[in-house]
Amino acid sequence: MAYYTSNAIYERLSSQGKVNYYWVSENAWILVYGDNLFIPKVIVLVFNNYWIKEAEIIRQTCNIAKSAKLPMLQIEFDCTKQTIDSVNVAHFYSIFRCLRLNDLTGLFASFGLPVQNGITAKAINSAASSAYHNWQRNNLGRNIVVADIDLMKIKDDETIIVLELKRSFYDLEVWEPYLEDYSNFYVLENLCNLSNNKFFIIYNKRTTKPTVFDDESKISVFSFNQGSPKKEGVFDFEQLFPIHLASFNKQI
Repeated sequence: MAYYTSNAIYERLSSQGKVNYYWVSENAWILVYGDNLFIPKVIVLVFNNYWIKEAEIIRQTCNIAKSAKLPMLQIEFDCTKQTIDSVNVAHFYSIFRCLRLNDLTGLFASFGLPVQNGITAKAINSAASSAYHNWQRNNLGRNIVVADIDLMKIKDDETIIVLELKRSFYDLEVWEPYLEDYSNFYVLENLCNLSNNKFFIIYNKRTTKPTVFDDESKISVFSFNQGSPKKEGVFDFEQLFPIHLASFNKQI
């Protein structure tokens, strides 16, 4: 799984001071763990010791979990170590406690996730990822789905719109959601159904030749509809953020 460190949408939202949009990048991740039927079982805010804790990110992540009646964990790991065998864990807003990785595997299993059996190995940092994500990949097994929340829009302090950000070199008129991403989309849409929130997929074109150009000026929007994506249209950035987004579904 690839995680954003930044992109043109984040940068423009930040530079224009758009309110009620929240995201994490580089040093933190909002992860939704689902079983092999794509049913969400736990929401986890994972961060390393470089992340400056943002109270609103924590609050909104907790709000989604509470609305969906799911457990929520905060997990902190030390990214300065070459290997880790423990992390700091808190349930919702509780006090953090140190938990060994084999006990963390057991905690995930207690939530109903079909994690693999066996001895949990130490987590090793690599240039491609982080110690935590390598541990997750190597020790939780293939019978779970882990989807990350790229962007949240808070509407009227009640509805949370979860936005999956995708980008590639294809023209906006051509691109459609990839089948290999469907498992993540199912988990995120099921989470939104459980919590009475909304889910959309947003695509912008990014080219790397002859130079890198991440073009957020026009954006395609899709609803997922349980595996039958519907293209809502192509919109200018200023149409979509924040005006047009709320009109896709009358229930929003």
